[in-house]
Amino acid sequence: MIPQANTYWFYSQIFWISISFGIFISLMYSFFIPWIKQSIFVRTSYIRKLEDSVEELNNKILKDSKRIEEYESSMKNILDENIAKLNQEIENQHSREKNEIDAKYEVILKKHMNDLEKWQNDFMEKLKPHVKHIVSEVRNKICY
Repeated sequence: MIPQANTYWFYSQIFWISISFGIFISLMYSFFIPWIKQSIFVRTSYIRKLEDSVEELNNKILKDSKRIEEYESSMKNILDENIAKLNQEIENQHSREKNEIDAKYEVILKKHMNDLEKWQNDFMEKLKPHVKHIVSEVRNKICY
């Protein structure tokens, strides 16, 4: 017969198995469970610290990104103002130089127009006696 099926041995086996498991569980609670609990506690506290630091870093990143956006917008405004000022200065300088060049060309044009008018007057003065002479000859030939 099998000893496990014997009722005489069955109760004693249950007794010794329960004693063995009791000793095993007490050893586990005495030696291994505190170490496992401590390890789990350390890991969870480390994970919480990491989560807190990640959250803190995310907050800092948000603040810094807002500051960077503010700086970018202010720099863009400053650059736009400076570009507008530079464009205005360049346009003013261009218009001044254009006016100076126009004034110089106006003076040169007046001088040449005066020279042309003088040359025309001189030419007409020199041509008048010849024209008078030719007109008088033509008139004489026609009339006489």
